[in-house]
Amino acid sequence: KVDHSIEFHSPLYKTRRQHCHLILGMRLVHRTGYWGQWIDPSLSPRDGEVNEDVIWVQALQDHDNDCCPGFGPRSVQVVDQDFQQWCHDEYSDAWDLWLVSSNSGRSHGHRFWKFVLCMEDSSTASGCGWHYVGTVNFSDDFDTLEDLLRDYWSADFARNHVHIGIDTSGQSLASTYLHSPARVWTCSDCGREFSETNYADAAAAQRACEQHELDAHPVWDVYTCDDCGRTFSEEHYAHAFAARNARDQHQRNSHRPQWDVFECDDCYREFSEADYSSSWAAERARDQHAADAHGYGW
Repeated sequence: KVDHSIEFHSPLYKTRRQHCHLILGMRLVHRTGYWGQWIDPSLSPRDGEVNEDVIWVQALQDHDNDCCPGFGPRSVQVVDQDFQQWCHDEYSDAWDLWLVSSNSGRSHGHRFWKFVLCMEDSSTASGCGWHYVGTVNFSDDFDTLEDLLRDYWSADFARNHVHIGIDTSGQSLASTYLHSPARVWTCSDCGREFSETNYADAAAAQRACEQHELDAHPVWDVYTCDDCGRTFSEEHYAHAFAARNARDQHQRNSHRPQWDVFECDDCYREFSEADYSSSWAAERARDQHAADAHGYGW
């Protein structure tokens, strides 16, 4: 085991690691059910195609959520300094990337790409028949690794899962200062925050924020009177249609009622809708008046 007591607890190292959390781009995330400080490679699930104990990580583009939560509820991010600490040769931090296999997942359209990342002088890949993809130098952050994986992320499948087994030669991953930066969604109305650390995953936190906005700050349809500016909000009625009807009724009654008026052809008496329950009732009253007063209908 490598003694991490100095490197991982120095203020300079913590500052550099915090800086790495702010870098946009791809991420390497280790999912685990282990909550201890040091994550040993032997804790990772064994794989039939990879004989060595490796630390399995998900390679994610910046906008992707973590996948495959079945590996564990805890997410630990692996950063470039980890690879530099694991290197045997202090003058070289070159790692070789090997493609182990590619298989379809249980879900339709999902593709799983399995890789191994090992130190350049390692014999891990000898005789395994794996496909050499390229060499990565972590002095340039994850730029080279991101370029090598780009074609696999964009392969013509509904979802591409890129999993990498990191051969650390038995060295552990330090998680004390290495928790993944939790993504947080903020309510645009009240500022309440929804962090993925409080939910099953990032997608659940995002859904909770969206549901909160709908429940606590609903967007109501509002109808405004063209004459006086009075508003009729869906919030105060059974539904939006009822609010609109209330606005229309207000305009007819308060500002510019347009009642149907029926006039007697003989005496010119008017029968207005305003004096009856409906336009139809006013028209019937005019007809009845004409029959009674002027003899129509005989």
